[in-house]
Amino acid sequence: MGNKAWFGGLGYNNKVFIHQYLIIIIFLYSGSDLFQIQRAVALGVAYPERSSLGNKARTPQPLTATTVKTWCPPLPASEVFSLNIVINQFKSKVTSPSISSSYCMNTLRNYGYIINCECGSEVSHITEIILNKLGLNGYIDDEVGNLPWLKKLVLSDNNLQGSIPFSLGSLLHLETLDLSNNQLTGTIPSSLGDLSSLKWLYLHYNYLEGSIPSTLGKLSSLQDLYLDFNMLSGSIPDELGSLYNLLKLHLAENRLSGSLPTTLANLINLISFEVSGNELSGPLPNVKNWSKIEYISVQGNNFEGEVPAEYFNLSSLQYLFISDLHNSHPFKLPHSANVSNLYGLVLRNCSITGSIPEFIGQISSLIHLDLSYNTLTGTIPESMKSNMIYMDLSYNNFSEIDIPVPDLDLNLFACCCCQSSKTTEPYMLQPPEMMKANFPGKKPKFYNLFINCGGEETYFNGTRYDADNETTRFHSISSKRNWAFSFSGDFFTPTVNTSDYYTKRVPCKISNSQSSIYESARLSPVSLNYYAYKLYKGKYNVTFHFAEIVFSKDYDRLRKRVFDVYIQGKRELRDFNIRDQAGASDRAFNVTIPTEVNNSIMHIHMYWAGKGSWVNAPNFNGPLISAISIIPDFPVGGEKLSPWLVALITVASFVIVLLLLLTIAWLMGWLDDEELKEEIQVGENIDEGKSGSTTRTTDQATEDKDEIKAEMNIDKDQHHNITVAVKKLSHRYKGKINEIVKGEIYNLKSLEDKNLIRLWDAHIGEHQQLLVYEYMEKRSLASVLFDSDKSELSWKDRFDICKGIAMGLKALHKRPRGKIVHGNIKTANILLNEHYQAKLSDFGLAKVYSEEDQFSVIKAETTKGYLAPEYFQLSEPTTETDIYSFGVVFLEIVCGQQNKVRKSKQETVFLLDEVHSYREEKLLKLVDKSLEGEFKDREASNILKLAKMCTDIAPTVRPDIADIVSVLSGKKTINEIRSQSLKASNDVGADASTSMEKC
Repeated sequence: MGNKAWFGGLGYNNKVFIHQYLIIIIFLYSGSDLFQIQRAVALGVAYPERSSLGNKARTPQPLTATTVKTWCPPLPASEVFSLNIVINQFKSKVTSPSISSSYCMNTLRNYGYIINCECGSEVSHITEIILNKLGLNGYIDDEVGNLPWLKKLVLSDNNLQGSIPFSLGSLLHLETLDLSNNQLTGTIPSSLGDLSSLKWLYLHYNYLEGSIPSTLGKLSSLQDLYLDFNMLSGSIPDELGSLYNLLKLHLAENRLSGSLPTTLANLINLISFEVSGNELSGPLPNVKNWSKIEYISVQGNNFEGEVPAEYFNLSSLQYLFISDLHNSHPFKLPHSANVSNLYGLVLRNCSITGSIPEFIGQISSLIHLDLSYNTLTGTIPESMKSNMIYMDLSYNNFSEIDIPVPDLDLNLFACCCCQSSKTTEPYMLQPPEMMKANFPGKKPKFYNLFINCGGEETYFNGTRYDADNETTRFHSISSKRNWAFSFSGDFFTPTVNTSDYYTKRVPCKISNSQSSIYESARLSPVSLNYYAYKLYKGKYNVTFHFAEIVFSKDYDRLRKRVFDVYIQGKRELRDFNIRDQAGASDRAFNVTIPTEVNNSIMHIHMYWAGKGSWVNAPNFNGPLISAISIIPDFPVGGEKLSPWLVALITVASFVIVLLLLLTIAWLMGWLDDEELKEEIQVGENIDEGKSGSTTRTTDQATEDKDEIKAEMNIDKDQHHNITVAVKKLSHRYKGKINEIVKGEIYNLKSLEDKNLIRLWDAHIGEHQQLLVYEYMEKRSLASVLFDSDKSELSWKDRFDICKGIAMGLKALHKRPRGKIVHGNIKTANILLNEHYQAKLSDFGLAKVYSEEDQFSVIKAETTKGYLAPEYFQLSEPTTETDIYSFGVVFLEIVCGQQNKVRKSKQETVFLLDEVHSYREEKLLKLVDKSLEGEFKDREASNILKLAKMCTDIAPTVRPDIADIVSVLSGKKTINEIRSQSLKASNDVGADASTSMEKC
């Protein structure tokens, strides 16, 4: 081997001889996106002629072994060029020096990142690039494939985006490739199968899609293959069974399907096998030849059949995790085994019957045992009193529990079929028997239930929620004895401060006026059950209140909480992810599900089926719930009603009849417009068209008004009213309302952002369509700017309004569950509360505007000057047309005048034309004169420059809403987002040119 030198130095001066490694430590800076020669010129790098490099540049030649030298030969010009290109595509807060051919002999140390080189007799080569955990942005350039002597490439734990370069396949000396924990997209290049020297391949925790390339089966030297926690699909290729040197195969948490290849039985050196959290089916893997295996996890799939006896004869096995096997017939465990090194054994929900074998209690190393959710019978063997720390035998059919197990976390909830001994406690029985044992002779007397899961007793929307802050292990019955909970799983944590593990409490971050129920939550490692006892027979609606309050940090983005929700034994939600459904952490999301009670008991079961994050403390990735409400969907009866309840029902019936009569009279035009006082029914069930029981009292409404003010009752006892705004949609859209708005209404109601108007409710009827919104005291921005004394808006108010509506539009455009195009942004649709806080309204209706009577809408809006020029050529609004309208609004706010001003019948002046005629340094002349001496030059200049960019005639040049928010928040400059917009526009132009050339 030749001498090895590490770039950089160890603090010695230039006269010191370096015999081993010199460390190059470089600081990276954000590179340009030019072509290779252009980038070389910009970096001051001489771009080598590829033809002059010959085979030496393309096919690495062996380094000549030499004696120890006091210096390193220069790097080849090709490697200097490629290395500069690669490192300058990474974006960092600090700047890196350019790499020159003499860097191998550089003795100066730059604290930062490590790049290693190896010295030969005449030439040096780059052999290692290690840039992990540095918070790098950017992408991996194709030029990395032109560093032919590279042995180690480690870019893990950064924020790199883009795809994995195909050119990596040319690095024939590469032994380690670690790109894990980034944001890489695209597919896994098939060229990676050409890396004949590769031993360790780590691509886990990214967003990679597509199938696993079969070419990976050619990597005969491969020892570790980590592809878990991506979005890979398809089947596992048979060719992976040819990796005879493979030690670890991790494919968990993808979307893989089909059966496991039978060729995997050939992996005789395997020590770790992880495929949990996929959609794999068929039989479990054949492990007969896996004599060295230590870890097997196949949880959260659709595997079928029994657990083969060979699994219990793997002498090296330390952890075996199997769950949720699909079997038509239960099976029994073998009577004997050879698994003396086993530490953890999970066989949950596997249809296992019969008694627990004696050998399980005889495994001295076993500390964690989970046999829950099976149909085990008999008794617990005497041998179970071993060294185990945790044992879960819940939800089985044992005949009796006669053996106490001291100093053990033992979960025996619902583990017995009957109460046959003095040691069988009520909580050990199945739920029906449990209720009889706890409440003998009691008849049902409850028809609703409200639980603040994990928290104290509280009031929410006028309703009292029971406390659920018990931290007893595994189960508890409420003080009212009308409900209970149980959970299973182990947190693998010390037993002190157990409340930190069973319940979570955080400072409220939910943007909700009544958010007390979201400050706490109950969580469970595996299974969380709630039982509501003594309920009347009938139909009920169960509402689940969720908010992800545990995974709320930036570094939690790779952690997934995925679980199923069952009601009365029926799975209602599968692979439910709170954060995905809510759109972010610390955001409320509610789900209402109908069900039925026939035997006085309602069973709610939340179950972690092995999906989501299995690594990184999987014990905290199980079900989490903030609150549960159970409300009857039938007239309350069955017992003599109290006098006040009879009176309430009578009054409510009268009000409903009166409401219907007044609504009919109003629709028929029988009531005077100026004196109309009416009840508008808006609690309608949209799916079934049935009337609900919530009413709003209007203060003023006329047929020719599109919006009316009303009061909304939010308390079932009718003690709390709030003022709301009721928007009447045009009759010409009623056909589309039934098809489109009904489909969008639940999405709109779930949107909760401080800069978006809250949609409280809706009424969708044959002759009337109403949307009930949050009421804003100052009404629209248009009325404040143009219809009244605009001097009441200070500069601070106007700047905050600009920032607020930008954040509101960002919430729509960047919605994780799918962007929402507003389609009708104007000052009339920006509403202000009493403190001049701005909120966007009228969003979510773009489909209505674009689907029916489109031209008339365009014509009406165009006269106001808010629509982008390309709107006439499009079939529907886009985010770019939203940005254009948004820019017009910016101008009107800062300038204090409408975009379109008609000076005479023959002359109309547009503010937009005036703005685009000004040079940037003159824009401040356009600021509203009433703000002179008050506004801040930089803020006003930024807004006006943004307005010009937003209203550019070319849609691709307009800035992204996230960049606009960054400028207003001081995180980016105008020049930064301008260069990004131009780059994006050039990229689009280049793509278009390429397409034309191909045509």
